[in-house]
Amino acid sequence: MVAELASAAAVLAAFTAGARALAGRAFGRTARVPGLRVRRGYRGSWLAVPARLAGRLVVLTARFTVGAPLGSRRTDATFLDAGTKPIGGVPGWFSRGEPGRWAYLPGWQRAAARWAAVAVAVSVYAQPVWTGAALGWLALMTAGVLFPRWQRWRYVRKVVRPIYLQLCQYLGTDPGDSPARWLTVPRGFATDPDGKITLAYPATWNPDTARQRSIDQLIRRHLGADLVPAFGAFQATWRHPPAPPAVAPFEGYELPAHRVHLATLAGGAKFIADLQDEEPHLFVAAGTGGGKTATVSVPAAHVRAHGWLVDIIDPKRRSYLDRKTGRDVLTNVPGIRVHTDIEAMLWALEEFFLSMLGVNIAVGDRTAYPAAFPQRLLVIDEFGTFASMAARMWRREHGTGPSPALDQRRQIEWQGRQAGHRLAVAVHQPNLRLFGDSDSRAQYGYRLITGAYSASLWRMTFGHAPKIEWDARIKGRGVAGIGEAENLIHQAQLAWMPATERRRYALTGPPPPDWFTNLDPAPWIDEHVIEEGRKLAGVSLVTVPPGRHAHVPAKTLSDVPPDVPPAVPAPRPADWRGTSPGPAPGLAAGPGPDAIIGIPAAAAFLGYGKPESFRRARTRHPIPGEQRLPDGRPWWTPQALRNWHAGRKIAGNRAPSGGGPD
Repeated sequence: MVAELASAAAVLAAFTAGARALAGRAFGRTARVPGLRVRRGYRGSWLAVPARLAGRLVVLTARFTVGAPLGSRRTDATFLDAGTKPIGGVPGWFSRGEPGRWAYLPGWQRAAARWAAVAVAVSVYAQPVWTGAALGWLALMTAGVLFPRWQRWRYVRKVVRPIYLQLCQYLGTDPGDSPARWLTVPRGFATDPDGKITLAYPATWNPDTARQRSIDQLIRRHLGADLVPAFGAFQATWRHPPAPPAVAPFEGYELPAHRVHLATLAGGAKFIADLQDEEPHLFVAAGTGGGKTATVSVPAAHVRAHGWLVDIIDPKRRSYLDRKTGRDVLTNVPGIRVHTDIEAMLWALEEFFLSMLGVNIAVGDRTAYPAAFPQRLLVIDEFGTFASMAARMWRREHGTGPSPALDQRRQIEWQGRQAGHRLAVAVHQPNLRLFGDSDSRAQYGYRLITGAYSASLWRMTFGHAPKIEWDARIKGRGVAGIGEAENLIHQAQLAWMPATERRRYALTGPPPPDWFTNLDPAPWIDEHVIEEGRKLAGVSLVTVPPGRHAHVPAKTLSDVPPDVPPAVPAPRPADWRGTSPGPAPGLAAGPGPDAIIGIPAAAAFLGYGKPESFRRARTRHPIPGEQRLPDGRPWWTPQALRNWHAGRKIAGNRAPSGGGPD
């Protein structure tokens, strides 16, 4: 074995020397091994080269044996001590400009590595099977031991050390120290609800308030915006706040109309949107199926229950029907108008804009006081879809520039608060392509994200505020924030109200004015207001007077029984105002089983092609015997409708074109 090792060392040394010599002759035209060239005419030159080569092989073998460098010395490393600095030496063909880690190792470590390589080579030559098996098991055991250490080292290098280097300027510590000496950030801290970050103070550090605030902002920016700090006498800690509840029922029945319970934070604190704030509008951002419609319908039901007038723009045409049964949720509710076709949606936005403008003009001219006008809310569901539809309609009408509808929306964002006109927008991503500029987006003070989110969605919603992580698998879990202030953005469970409760709650509101029920524009929109609106936001796509093409909500499917409220209004929740009112005084008996309820049903009964045609005929010629349900919908007996229609035919009044029978 000793002989084989010695011969292997000699062969390895000879191969190294030969390779270096050939490399020098091929590329440098000089020998890389010094002293091998002999001057011409030297006596005994035919013996000098072999002798010098043999001497060089002996030297290389000795250096290989004791772990010395085989070439020029690059560092100050000795046999026992590791190197600390590089020394002279010119890099060659096989050496780098700066010494590598191998050159800094002490001689005994290099010798052990070399002899281990020789032993492995001899063992592979003598017993290849057993040696391969042993090496395989050794590699597996080494990997099993070193892999966790490598993960910890990588985590410290990529996560902990960058944070520590920024903390050094506040703590006054040495950047070359190990981060673990001062800062402890456990791996998996982002997903561990019980994880704790610890920062130890240096002995001479003065933890003043300004430095503590800077350190807290740095930690939260890197490791989570919702961390709770605790600065002690000798160290500071950061923990995750307790998670919000898994379900957050709506608990805003006792709140006034302008204060809406939108979410519940950790510890049970309520996130309340104040629609009389300086930035009163709100938007909900989420992906498809993230719960945008269910979220924006909560403030719609709340304000309607307190008497506000609500218009809903619904490009999907079915967002406010129960998706399983087809029953009404917020459709066919007095005081809520749902617009589903493009003409109706554009008309609704323009009417809302002109209503706001008319209120401001009347108050400014001192012809009316603000309290004389009703409070209104416009809900734009699927805002991206509506914006693209409005732009396409404008281009088809050969319009130039942006659509007037988008300018009208921006005017509402800037001027709607004082006129009592607010916006609630549901959008996939609030990017500037939809909002026009950051100033327009800044008018939405209350912002919600529900479900899973991307980095771009967070950036568009909350700007440069540190991201907050949450478990998107919990239905309704998200984040609620006011503007882009870091201390006002929190993980939250969005307020939940069942579809049946939303409808029942909205039906408790007072009856709306007749102009709103009849799908007419606000009465304070006169010619002067319309002319001013054209100057401010352009000309609408709707070429007929406002209100003529308003959409009447479609009735429910024929195989689904409609939601017909009883003669007595549905009792309000016991925790809403503490009492449940009785039936309205003087209320007539309810409709019979053969009664015709609602404008769409009456239009279909008389054979009108469109409900709008019947509505206009009924407006010009009132129907004798018409009665109303507690929710504001009109109803008639079949005989009353027949008599009214026959009387119009006798009087020579034909049904409108595209309408009922002759």
